[in-house]
Amino acid sequence: MPASHITPPPSPPLKRKRSELPSGDSNSPLSRCASNSSQPSPRKKVFPRSSSKSLKITLPIERDGELQFVDGSPEPPSPVPTEIVDNVPEDFVRTAKEHGVKVRDFAYESASPSTSKVPEVWRVPYLTLAQHDMYLRRPCPAFELSGKELHRLLDIGYLTPEDQQNWKDSHRTRLEEYRQRPAYPYVIGTPRPKPTAEFRQWLRVTFFGSPQPGDILDDQIHVPLDVPGAWAGDDEARKYAEKVGTMRSRPTKGWELEIRPEGRPRPLGWSNEDEYNQIFDLPMEDMPLDMSPAPIVATPPASPRNCVEELVEVSRPTTPVDETPSPAPTPFEAEARNRIAMTSLPRLNVPLHVKYIQALGENKDDLTYHLTAHLRLNAIYWGLTALCTMKHKDALDREEMIEFVMSCWDEEAGGFGAHPGHDAHMLPTCSAVQILTTHNALDRLDISQVTKFILSLQQPSGVFAGDQYGEIDTRFLYCAVNALSLLGRLHELDVDKTVDYIQRCRNFDGGFGAVVGAESHAAQVFVCAAALAILDRLDVIDKETLAWWLAERQMPNGGLNGRPEKMEDVCYSFFVLSSLSILKKVNWVDSEKLIAFIISAEDTDHGGIADRPGDQPDVFHTHFGVAGLSLLGYPGLDDIDPVYCMPASLIEAKGLKKDWQALPRREV
Repeated sequence: MPASHITPPPSPPLKRKRSELPSGDSNSPLSRCASNSSQPSPRKKVFPRSSSKSLKITLPIERDGELQFVDGSPEPPSPVPTEIVDNVPEDFVRTAKEHGVKVRDFAYESASPSTSKVPEVWRVPYLTLAQHDMYLRRPCPAFELSGKELHRLLDIGYLTPEDQQNWKDSHRTRLEEYRQRPAYPYVIGTPRPKPTAEFRQWLRVTFFGSPQPGDILDDQIHVPLDVPGAWAGDDEARKYAEKVGTMRSRPTKGWELEIRPEGRPRPLGWSNEDEYNQIFDLPMEDMPLDMSPAPIVATPPASPRNCVEELVEVSRPTTPVDETPSPAPTPFEAEARNRIAMTSLPRLNVPLHVKYIQALGENKDDLTYHLTAHLRLNAIYWGLTALCTMKHKDALDREEMIEFVMSCWDEEAGGFGAHPGHDAHMLPTCSAVQILTTHNALDRLDISQVTKFILSLQQPSGVFAGDQYGEIDTRFLYCAVNALSLLGRLHELDVDKTVDYIQRCRNFDGGFGAVVGAESHAAQVFVCAAALAILDRLDVIDKETLAWWLAERQMPNGGLNGRPEKMEDVCYSFFVLSSLSILKKVNWVDSEKLIAFIISAEDTDHGGIADRPGDQPDVFHTHFGVAGLSLLGYPGLDDIDPVYCMPASLIEAKGLKKDWQALPRREV
């Protein structure tokens, strides 16, 4: 069969650009279900400008029932009738070179023999060594070193083959992968001999704190003997380590930071001004680049905004302003900007978004509708809550929605599935409870049976499984706490065991992961912080460190990402802001830039909000984008409770409101 007659199977249209999608229309009201698809309008095609160097593309044409190329050659034979023959990368490279296009592998070929690479500055190798030793005792991803760092510790003699007895296979794999790449030059900012075993232990404890329950004991780790000339540390190094350790631990005591016109911000209640100045006056050449949180150095104000300090993170290299984009604002800069009243706000097209939500779920012939059946009940919760926040709760039929929710009831298990006929799961069960609570319809529910189902999923460790098959996640823990609180059955939960598990998920950066040992993630921070807020146990959070980590999620374009080195996404507008609201630090982000980013992700033709500008909108990002705008005080919206992610007036009426703080509602 000719290749042109082959119809490939359809694939789910996930994260497609609007220009890649077919046009269509859907204006019918939402019945009982929602999907995350929409039909955007056709957009103008943008063609590249003509170039003097262009590739000639030879396309086959059909003649006498067979495919031939324009030069008359037949179609290449295929051993399998249904095989589609594609060119390999080497073919594209060869064709490009034939047409005069320069082709070079930038990863492995130098630009020219005369070009030299700028060495990377490795400022504090002994801090990297302390992190290596910490990971051996507490194998958490937050302390794990890269292959580059392992190679360099071996290269300068800080680690020896004898140290590798403690390594895991993953250490050797990362080291081998790095050594297969071209070497990159580096220089050491603070060269020192190899530390003694005693000094290594002192550095580890000073930088990262005392051992905790669950750490691997020192007697289980092989420590090489000291070599002649080993470095036992000097007064300068010990003084520096102690001061950095002090700065890492002091914010955990709950002191607030004040902004002073005459000087740098400092913790309230720090009476020893000289000691505080000494800590902030540490020389920049001794500052570590490979650890977080990094100290901050204050500089005199460079503009008439003399009420706010210009803060510079020492870990951020200084570059001319006219050559690079401006960095994301520090919390102090953001707080100052938020105090300035905005003269104009980007307009949120509420009527269009309401219409978008009403139209969801009507196009049942769309493949995406069937691929998202496992999210149906969650999607209805997202759409309903977004409508409540936009003051259009009645845009969907109440009885029709309740009827669909109850059709998802799994009577045998005692919980809700995502769709009629699906097995009961914690996520749709929580969404069902939230929907019924919003519509004041909990009387339709067998509360005792649902409570029994939820509690049956708690594991001995304190975490909750999603269903009978045992997948665990702090998301499921939050859903259990949220639902039990709404049902009035929180007293049946083993609170101490639940809080203990959340506490064990906390990382050195103040954040929380999906399970114990997992990296910090903004969504997991929300579920853990909100669960602790419901349980009145926010005391286990390192509030200052966590607030800094959350504030650093803001990108230069105003959007927020979920973890370092990731792209911005509208959904984190809620996950980050809700956590900051619980910590009463929501003014630590630049609200003006974040509002502009959220609204820039709107589909201005058919409604809905996407993950970022230009992508396909869906009900998930529409809900969390609108929720984020509510927490930012956007005018015309209703308040949303950042703990329960439900209408704030509803939670307050049920007597469940916790102590949180969002930005004041702005006037239209």
